[in-house]
Amino acid sequence: MNITKNLNWKSIEEYFKPDGALRDIYIYDANIELWNFFLNFVTSNFSFIFQYQDVERKTLLSYEEIKKFQNDNPIVLKILLDKISINCHFFCEDEIELDIDPKEIDENNYNSLILFIENIGFNLNRNVIITDENSKESIFLTYKFLERIFILP
Repeated sequence: MNITKNLNWKSIEEYFKPDGALRDIYIYDANIELWNFFLNFVTSNFSFIFQYQDVERKTLLSYEEIKKFQNDNPIVLKILLDKISINCHFFCEDEIELDIDPKEIDENNYNSLILFIENIGFNLNRNVIITDENSKESIFLTYKFLERIFILP
């Protein structure tokens, strides 16, 4: 286990080598209140687009509104960050799940992703983990909000 306050590209590069799979970002112990805080925080601090069917919206939706839309078609919140598209899915109430395409992460913009993770974890008072796609047990990066540190395997 490697604990650090600062990550350099060489320490995480191997986890972002494109292999055809996405990387998942998880925040556990969510509830409707935390979802709404997350949505408000993200849409107040980052560029974003809500995608629903073929429509794009640039206005804030509440978690309750999103769940109503979800009954018909999935809605995705795209957070736009330094050439990285972070996609937020609304699969379940008790966890916030986002995904990223490792092809979009490189030495020039990885720090924007790291700062995003740190900001989300710190402001939501939750640990944040990054895993291989659909592999919650395959954690390769953890942000511990209480200690304000990153942990590598």
